[in-house]
Amino acid sequence: MEKEKVIALLEDYAKRNNEVCKFEEVEGGELVSKYSYAIANGILDDFRINHKIVIHPDNSIVSMSDILLDTPEERYDAMREFIIILNGACQEAEYCFLEYSGDVSVSYSVSFEGETEEFFDDEKINEIFNYPYYLLEQCSQGLVDMLQGNCTPKEAAEPLFAEDDEEDEPATLEDIRYFFEHGLLHQAYFDNKLDFIHEIKSGKGKYLYGIFKEVCLENDVKARYKEKDFKVEEIQSEKGYEILRIVMPEPECESLCYEINMMYQSQTDKYLYFILEKGENFKDRYLNSMDALGRQYKHGVYGKDRNAVVKAMDTFWERKSELV
Repeated sequence: MEKEKVIALLEDYAKRNNEVCKFEEVEGGELVSKYSYAIANGILDDFRINHKIVIHPDNSIVSMSDILLDTPEERYDAMREFIIILNGACQEAEYCFLEYSGDVSVSYSVSFEGETEEFFDDEKINEIFNYPYYLLEQCSQGLVDMLQGNCTPKEAAEPLFAEDDEEDEPATLEDIRYFFEHGLLHQAYFDNKLDFIHEIKSGKGKYLYGIFKEVCLENDVKARYKEKDFKVEEIQSEKGYEILRIVMPEPECESLCYEINMMYQSQTDKYLYFILEKGENFKDRYLNSMDALGRQYKHGVYGKDRNAVVKAMDTFWERKSELV
């Protein structure tokens, strides 16, 4: 498969998912695309992940993610041991401790020599973009514990490879709601965009409640909410974008949403998805955004000040506009 076609497929996938992916040739004939994003799994709030995709002259692709940890020298031996354990358990990617910076890197390689275009379907390209990031998220708690000296390398790795012999517990209403807010609506929005937006605008709360109730029935869970608990508001910005605001029933527990804001501009094919979650403190509301690939970005903690939330969303919209 020609290298130019591979580049076009990767760049097209990135564009469809509101990512920036442009390759530049560097010394040695390699083509490199760099971008960075904050990890947002609630554990490494103060750290960043840098990601790059490299296309080598031998028709191989290496996808690499580095998490910027600045490991103190007294933890180097423990971190080296932790990396050895991780590499012994993962055969598809390679972990590396970058001693010159104290950071941790994960690389994942794919060769497209002799492959056809069918090889690079969305599933494979998603893997190229996100598999190293996913692996870093999986071991992030262990990395933090290692940095803080709270456990041994073996103890840090145990949760990653422990076998789960327990049967799946029945879904609860909270499970269904979390999936509805962070999974179902998010996926339908990015998959169908304007079509899904029009469905919500037409059906309002009745439409959303119908979907929610159907998921509850499928999981044999009683939907305690009523149709009137789901509200929809359409907002037109002076800056040219629109917001479809979905106000959810009052959340009973942490991480469930007060509201969801679908922010979009159809002319530029730009779509953002914001969730305002309940925090540990009943006064706190956490504003996060989710990209098309499901990664979350944190935008701060707010009270009931709607104007402050809108301002934060607007700031992120402007920042994304500068990148695209």
